[in-house]
Amino acid sequence: MRMCLSPTGPGRSAPPAQGGMALVVVMGSAAVAAVLAAHVMLLSETIARESAVAAERSRLKYVAESAADRAFWLHLVDRRLFADRTLGRLSPQRTDPEAEPWMLDGRPHSSAGMRGLVALYDAERGIDFSGGQPGEELRQNISPEDIEWRERVETFLDIAADYVDGDDQLHLRGMERDGYLAEGLGDLPRDAPMQFREEVYWLPGWRDVLQAGVRLIPPRGITFPGNRGGRRPSFFSSSPDLLRSHGNLSETELEAVLQARESWQRDAIPLDESLGADLTARIMNRFSFVESGVAAIEAAAQSSDGDVTRRFLVARLADIRRPDAYGDNARQTWALWHRQWQ
Repeated sequence: MRMCLSPTGPGRSAPPAQGGMALVVVMGSAAVAAVLAAHVMLLSETIARESAVAAERSRLKYVAESAADRAFWLHLVDRRLFADRTLGRLSPQRTDPEAEPWMLDGRPHSSAGMRGLVALYDAERGIDFSGGQPGEELRQNISPEDIEWRERVETFLDIAADYVDGDDQLHLRGMERDGYLAEGLGDLPRDAPMQFREEVYWLPGWRDVLQAGVRLIPPRGITFPGNRGGRRPSFFSSSPDLLRSHGNLSETELEAVLQARESWQRDAIPLDESLGADLTARIMNRFSFVESGVAAIEAAAQSSDGDVTRRFLVARLADIRRPDAYGDNARQTWALWHRQWQ
């Protein structure tokens, strides 16, 4: 009896077309598996790097905070040892040239065990928006000939006045609740004095008029030393825009002033040695060179390779003679005016 063998039965190979298709399927599966493996490896490497960066940022957070606290205590010691708090000139009280001054002049300081720098500034800088008449200092820098600028400032100040007053009476160019509702800000205005300086950035038009920054608003029950509006802006803490406007400086004069300020911060060269007599006198008359007593400390800590940086900013009252420098009746805890990590 004869048996008929199927073309695909035992002892016979698959047709060439089917063998080629199988090879394509196998190679395609291998390629997909290779791509998936590479993706998993890349994802694992990315997660590992992100974890390393997160861990380093967490470590640098405490390094920067520690450096800022150390700088604050060194500033307190400096205040206790040297009563002369005049900035920008060499004090006859400091007889040791190797002793590092810790003053509110923006001078960069290194901190032991940290890659990075610490700088101390005067917290009394920028436009004051506390109280019932926020931003009134803006009117002092308006040129009588600049009608367009005056219009923008007056509009913004009317909006700020409506934001803090407790009634619904609309100022001439102001904005009350209906205006904020139209902008999708139903919880505004506050109808009370501002508690945080960042509230200013909710007000329409702030970009058009705020060139000098906003001054820190102290915690409730604490005030800046001195009377409102009675102090001149701190020279070493003022922005270039405030230096130019308040000092009535040309672009050339502003560049010279900024270079003189940097020379003091970097090399302790007195201002009167870097600037001419007329420009020095003008700067001295229009800006403050005495510490207010409120320290704003900025610490920047970097990783060993310099790829990761963490900044810490804190503001405290450094005049320990004032009872409001502390947050409790026992005078044990410092009152924090401002604290921020970046």
